[in-house]
Amino acid sequence: MVRRKSQRISLFFTTISLAVGLIVTACFLVLGKEQVPVTQKSNEKYYWQDSKYNDIRTRVAKQSGSTYQSFVEYPVTKSPEVNQRIADTIDEFDRTFHAEIEGRLPAGKEPFMQNTSYQVIRMTDDFLSIEVVTSRNTEDALVHSGTAYWTFNLETGSEVTLADIFGDEQSDGQARLFIYLKRELARQAKLKGIPLDADKVANLVTQEHMKSFLAPDADTLRFDFGQGVVASESDDPLTVTLSISNLQLFLQSETARRLFTIMPIGDAPEWKAPEVNRGNVDCARVKCIALTFDDGPGVFTNKLLDTLQQYKAHASFFLIGKNAISYKDVVKRMQNDGHTIGNHSWDHKSLPLLTPAAIDAELSQTNTEITKITGIVPSYMRPPGGALAPNVYAALQRQNMTAVMWSVDTRDWADRNSDIVYNRVVSGAKPGAIIILHDIHKTSVDAVPRILKALQRQGYAFVSIDELFGPNAAPGKAVSHAS
Repeated sequence: MVRRKSQRISLFFTTISLAVGLIVTACFLVLGKEQVPVTQKSNEKYYWQDSKYNDIRTRVAKQSGSTYQSFVEYPVTKSPEVNQRIADTIDEFDRTFHAEIEGRLPAGKEPFMQNTSYQVIRMTDDFLSIEVVTSRNTEDALVHSGTAYWTFNLETGSEVTLADIFGDEQSDGQARLFIYLKRELARQAKLKGIPLDADKVANLVTQEHMKSFLAPDADTLRFDFGQGVVASESDDPLTVTLSISNLQLFLQSETARRLFTIMPIGDAPEWKAPEVNRGNVDCARVKCIALTFDDGPGVFTNKLLDTLQQYKAHASFFLIGKNAISYKDVVKRMQNDGHTIGNHSWDHKSLPLLTPAAIDAELSQTNTEITKITGIVPSYMRPPGGALAPNVYAALQRQNMTAVMWSVDTRDWADRNSDIVYNRVVSGAKPGAIIILHDIHKTSVDAVPRILKALQRQGYAFVSIDELFGPNAAPGKAVSHAS
């Protein structure tokens, strides 16, 4: 009996073994030897660690499976809204990684890898600029990387966007920012030998698509372009940093003042009849508007003066000192025709970057040459690029001069198109507005007859800065419009 029972048990196990063998064989025949297991999170661990920032901790997620390893850091601030916004992006990076390796086996011994970390770019009591960077090796000849960044208001938990810092100057301010951004992006790409994808740049660097920024300090804007964003997937990421000095006029919102060191644009005096009136216009009773022209005189300036004379319009010219010497007769004609002649530095250097002595030289040397030609010492100046800083204001005080900014930015130096220039002036015109143009560009000079004709029909009088404000509106300060 024992022997028969043992034989039955042996026969049972033999039958089971054969059945299992047949099933395994059938699976290989159906699926083939190259079938890959489905990626699973077979091991997932979390732990916490402190960061060097008092109000930020790090949640570390370590994952591993049969084919991969992953190390992901999540910043955890005191703001649940900030934490969720960042976590959503990190989780999206993670989903992309798992989707790329799903159903695949590594070619070598090393598993697929994902590393995601964050970097605090700047943190104050009120704001947090933070960046998340991920890299993943999925063995397709490239190590892929991704980048996301934000500047958050820690009090509200909401992101601070470019629209927030430019405020009412959103359209003109961002348009000028994007011009600077594209130029610096091209410069950085050239230095690194990276061919930019023109279509990608054109589609991305727009008001519609670019909203986020980094603020590494109180004087700088930063934009990081990850792998494949503006160039090919095989090229390195690019970083662009821009000084806010040339954007001061547009960064006058309360948010910008809290986030950056902003030089306030001094309010103009009360809009009233000017003390000095070369013509017969009373700006307390008439809609006055000021056309201003920078960087000349040039080869097109005489044609412009002919047009202004034809329409009985006054304007203001901010001269480059070196150019004034080359066009003395044109400068003398400006004076005789009743236009304001102002100072635009000797050779268009960015004044905030210079020493006090160098700034004084840029201004005084230009004033000296203008005085030799006209007999009048200019009291108005326009800083090249609109760049203002404490050292520039100090120089204005020493020189007893007023900086003239603007309220309508034609950006004619970037868009060399008469129709665009005309449209920007006419659509932005308001009583007391100061409009910036450049008489060194033919397209700008060609737009002036249409501008004068259209706005004169609307009742505007074209006046010089002297007629709008008087001989020296705000020594040591700046004006941008007459209110």
